[in-house]
Amino acid sequence: MNKKIKYIFTVFIALFACREVLSSPVRIMPMGDSITYGDGSITTNSYRGTLKTLLDMGGHTNINFVGSTNSGNFADTEHEGWQGYRMAGSPKSLLEKAYDWGMKNPADIVLLNAGINDFLQNDPPDSNAVSQVIDEIYRANSNATIVLSLIPNGVRIHNFDTLTPFNNSVKSMAMNRAANGDDIIIVNMEAGAGIDYGWFSPDFLLTNPYVHPSDVGYNKMATNWYPSVVQALKHQSGVPYFYSNPDTNAVIPHLYTYEVGANGNPAPSYALETAPSGMTINATNGLVQWSPVSGTNAVSVLASNALGVVTQSFNIVAVSSTLPVITSDAVTNVVAEQLYSYDAAATGIPSASFMLDLAPSNMTVNAT
Repeated sequence: MNKKIKYIFTVFIALFACREVLSSPVRIMPMGDSITYGDGSITTNSYRGTLKTLLDMGGHTNINFVGSTNSGNFADTEHEGWQGYRMAGSPKSLLEKAYDWGMKNPADIVLLNAGINDFLQNDPPDSNAVSQVIDEIYRANSNATIVLSLIPNGVRIHNFDTLTPFNNSVKSMAMNRAANGDDIIIVNMEAGAGIDYGWFSPDFLLTNPYVHPSDVGYNKMATNWYPSVVQALKHQSGVPYFYSNPDTNAVIPHLYTYEVGANGNPAPSYALETAPSGMTINATNGLVQWSPVSGTNAVSVLASNALGVVTQSFNIVAVSSTLPVITSDAVTNVVAEQLYSYDAAATGIPSASFMLDLAPSNMTVNAT
């Protein structure tokens, strides 16, 4: 096995401005399929009714659910949840409609939960389809916050075994987009809501294929949505928030760099609250630079604007570079017309990369 550098990693974000400074009201669009509509619920409130109650109880009353259709028996029932709609494809998909919905009923926050119909119609979507829907939402409002739900896995027909890999792929896609500045918050509705997927579960309408939650299941979904929607409201308030993650390793004598990323309105400026000697940060673009010194070094970065200040704190472990040493034994026997494979391993700081210095025709090596 390759030698790994041990390091200490502590990152936390502290918010000093808790009061939300929000437009009146913040427009939230629940978007999806029959689950968003409320099939399986006695009242067709879906998760929306309980979520609205939780928001009201939490003091977040300055909101309005928006959309071109409605269902349920509470006071704010508008949404874009359409029975039978798929994430992508035809007929009837979010990819075809998301932009129009966003233009007709502009939304500051979009709650996105869809994709189950693609599985039911034996044409599972991929993460690229979800990414395209996100693009359409941003085409309608580039400043929207998207709260993206991984879909519950109650399906008991073909393709249900591929739903978890689909959710994992969607999560990776969304995390990558968020790391590059898109305002996306991920809600793990499959494994994070406490939904019971057992046979005869009270969390689902008890008809095969267990697609639609019961009111019990919808209440669990609402509870799982709630903290992420509160986070989205903070994002919409204009108070800065970090979307980048620091590199917590440094190698002597190489220059350490970290481009801090934070959003806010107005755009935040950057400063170092705690830093080792010689570390600098560009106040405008957040570029951190430092000639590392051996040991564990504490860093706290501030991002601030007129509405508030947030702090990102972490430790950087700096070690001296070492020459690479190959630690594996090469495979020296090969059978003609059978694939030859040798998994080379090496130690070194920074991690060693591989190349072929002398090799027969068509031999390749993975550099990492």
